[in-house]
Amino acid sequence: LGDVYKRQVYFVGRSVTWHSRLGASGGLAKVWLDDEEPAVVSCYAADEIPGWPIWQREWPKAGEHALHVEVTGQPDERSAGADVWLDGVVYRQ
Repeated sequence: LGDVYKRQVYFVGRSVTWHSRLGASGGLAKVWLDDEEPAVVSCYAADEIPGWPIWQREWPKAGEHALHVEVTGQPDERSAGADVWLDGVVYRQ
């Protein structure tokens, strides 16, 4: 997604999952839903793993939501880089 980049996904649903590649150059990203406090996730793994479900939420009933992903530009402490991937977002209604 780049050095410092932000992406929003708006959807109506009862669950959402962000799928990301993990790899040796994986960095850190902030992720949050609606007005929640951001959580920091790492896209680092010693092996390359595509399509990993890196973050998810679910609710009993469908509603309108906004998923936010922001690249921090910071590496994981074990990483050779600061890459963040957005392989896909899956939501269920």
